[in-house]
Amino acid sequence: MTVSEIRKNLFALVRQVGASGQPIEFCYEEQVFELAPKWPKAKLDRIKPVPLLTRPDALEGADEEVRQEMNREWHKDWADL
Repeated sequence: MTVSEIRKNLFALVRQVGASGQPIEFCYEEQVFELAPKWPKAKLDRIKPVPLLTRPDALEGADEEVRQEMNREWHKDWADL
């Protein structure tokens, strides 16, 4: 397909490529180009890591009763999900 054909039918070709997912190749100045859809990333691919607000070892010196209470609350919170 030539650039003139692409220019003439650009919006129809974009709809076609979007619907089918199949790329279209065209030539311009002895180079081959491709008109292809760029699919959005999956939601999980967009997740960015969040830094911890506390040190992981912050509870190591805590009173055992406090640790047990926090552990029960965490389990209760996760069970509700």
